[in-house]
Amino acid sequence: MKTGIKRLTPRYWIFYSLIWLWQLLFCSALQANEAGDQAANGLKVFSTIRDKSFFIGKPFTFIIVVNGTDMAEPPDTAKIDGLRFRLVDTCVLKSGDQRGYSFEYRVVAMRTGTLQIPSLAVSAKGTVLHTRPHQITVKEPKAHPGIKIDMQVTPEVCYVGQPVVLDVCWHSSLPFYAFRSVQIDLPVAYSPQFRILDCPIRNAANQRRIGLPVANMRVIGILDRSRIDGKPFELLRFRKLLIPRQPGTLRIPPATLLSAYLPQGVQKTQKKRRRFTPQYPSHFNNNFFEHVGNQPFELVYVHSPECRLQVHPLPEAGRPSDFYGVVGKCSLLVTATPQKLRIGDPIKLTMTVKDYPYPEALVLPALTKNKALTSGFVISSRPEQDQVKGTVRMVTFVIRPRRIDVKEIPPIRIPYFDPLTRRYGVAASAPIAIHVMPEKTVTSSDAELSGRQKLKNRPIPNSQGIRQPAFSAETAFACHGIHPLPV
Repeated sequence: MKTGIKRLTPRYWIFYSLIWLWQLLFCSALQANEAGDQAANGLKVFSTIRDKSFFIGKPFTFIIVVNGTDMAEPPDTAKIDGLRFRLVDTCVLKSGDQRGYSFEYRVVAMRTGTLQIPSLAVSAKGTVLHTRPHQITVKEPKAHPGIKIDMQVTPEVCYVGQPVVLDVCWHSSLPFYAFRSVQIDLPVAYSPQFRILDCPIRNAANQRRIGLPVANMRVIGILDRSRIDGKPFELLRFRKLLIPRQPGTLRIPPATLLSAYLPQGVQKTQKKRRRFTPQYPSHFNNNFFEHVGNQPFELVYVHSPECRLQVHPLPEAGRPSDFYGVVGKCSLLVTATPQKLRIGDPIKLTMTVKDYPYPEALVLPALTKNKALTSGFVISSRPEQDQVKGTVRMVTFVIRPRRIDVKEIPPIRIPYFDPLTRRYGVAASAPIAIHVMPEKTVTSSDAELSGRQKLKNRPIPNSQGIRQPAFSAETAFACHGIHPLPV
C-alpha cells in the first residue's frame, strides 16, 4: 500500500527494514510467548513498535507479524482512543518452508499522556490470534513563539453536499529554508463525514509555489508574506475543498505542524559555507521533505484552533425526481461532433459546465444510467477528456448510435439545489438533431480503416506456397498495382 508522498527516511532504510523483518520472523517463535503475543495451531503473532520516543502529531511505526502463513486479515484499529492508525504496507515473508505475513502501520498520537494500543485480533487460516497490548507516553514537542498555523472554513453554514473551502496558513518568523521533515496533518482528511478534494488558489499566477507534505499527500502551497502585531512573517498557505456528507454541527479538528528546525548557529554556518540564499525549491523536491540526518535540530510543534461547520439537510419540497446531490447553481451546454454520420461511427459529446463555483468538485450525471440516451446510443464508460479552466469544466464522452432511426441526442440534465435562493433548479441542454446513415457495404477485397479511407487488398499469384517470402520488392509493387518493366 503506497503513500502519496516521498518517505522522509533515507533510502537505505528499506534494506535494513527487510533485514529487521526477517529477524522478526524467525525470532518471533521465542519472543511471542515471552512478550505476551499469542501462538496457536502452528501460527504465532508478534507485535512491536519501532520508535522509542513519542510526540503528539509525529507518526511512529507499529508492525504485526504472523508466522506460519502467507495471508492474514488485518485487525480493526478504527476506534482506538487517542491514536489514528493507517495501514501503509503488507508483506509476505518467505524462506524455504518458512512463511510469514506482516502489517506495517503508521500511527499518529492525537493527544498527550499515556496511551495504549490494546490487544488486537488477527485472523489467519481460520484462527484468531491476539497481540499483546502496548503502552506509550506521548509528549508535546517544543512550541515556538515565531510559528503559528491558522485554519478557517468558508462558509461556516452550508448544506449537505455543498463545497466549502478550508484555508490553512503557516506563519513563520523563522526562514522556511531552515525546516526539515515537515509533517502537516489534517485529521479532517481521514473523516468519513467529509469528501475532501484539492482546491487550487485562483488569481495566484504571480506568486511563488512550493510542494508541501500534508496528510500523507503532496500539495502545492503559495508563498507570501504577512505581518502579525507589526512583525514580519513568512506565509505559506494552501486550500482544500470539504464536501459534508451528513447534517449537523461537524467538528473540524485542529491542523498540526511538526517539524525539525535547524538551530541558528547551524543556519549561519551552512549559509556561509554553501553561500546559501533563501531561494525556494521546486514543487516536488525541497527541504520540507528532507531527512535531518546527523545535524543538530530542534523539534517544533504547533496546532491551529479547531473549526465547526453547521450543515443543514437538503429540503424535500420541490426536489426533482432525478436529483443526485449537486448543491450550487450551474449552467450546461452540450455539443456533438459530427452530426451527420453512419451507424456505428463515433460522436464526440462534450458537456461544458459553467457558473459552478468549484467545477472540480462537481459530480456529473451518469450518462450510462440515462435511459433516454442509452436506448439509442452506446456510451463510453470513461470520458475521453476532462479538464478544468478557471470556473469552466469540459468533459467529452464518445457515443455511437445503435440504429439508423435515431434522430436526436436527448437532453442532458443536471438538477441542483441553489443554497442562495434555497430552491431546486435544473441545468438542461437542448436536444441535438443528428442524421444517421446505413453503414457502408464492405466487400471481401476492402479493409476499412479509421475514418473513411480504404486500403485495397489485391491477391497476387504465389507459386511457392508458405515458402514465399512475406515481403519483397515485387510484392510491394504488385500490392500497389505497379508492375516494373523488366531490365
